[in-house]
Amino acid sequence: MSTQPNQTPLPAIPTVQRRDPITAEVFNALGAAIAQVREQGVAGRPADALHAFALLLARMVIPCRITTASHNTPTAAGSVTYTVTALGERFEQANMTPYYGRPSRGDDWVIHPSVVGDLCFVVREVDSEGEPVARLWILREQIAPDDCVSAGGGGGV
Repeated sequence: MSTQPNQTPLPAIPTVQRRDPITAEVFNALGAAIAQVREQGVAGRPADALHAFALLLARMVIPCRITTASHNTPTAAGSVTYTVTALGERFEQANMTPYYGRPSRGDDWVIHPSVVGDLCFVVREVDSEGEPVARLWILREQIAPDDCVSAGGGGGV
């Protein structure tokens, strides 16, 4: 690793292999390195910092396709789940409920679910207890306004 005068070397970031959980130790080391990059850059060149961030992002946001949807017609949001498969990897996750991108939580609204073949992402994060989690980021769910179930039990908004 190279540094310019008056630059502190970046903290060591533990190496992880594909499908390894992101532990609190790894996550904290990444956070410290990113904070330091913001302050001083990597070897004084912003392009290196951008490249490092892109590599980090590629490990934490996995592009996928929906391979199964629990429903294919307008349905209460809380009952729609998906099975997704990573692009170019042997990774499949079943029965995922969208964490990001869902227009409504619970069963207050009826949605048009995403369809098989739609692009989505699995985001690797650490939850509030420090445990690794995979969260689904869906792109194409939409509220079905003519099928609202919260306003008087159905029909119209």
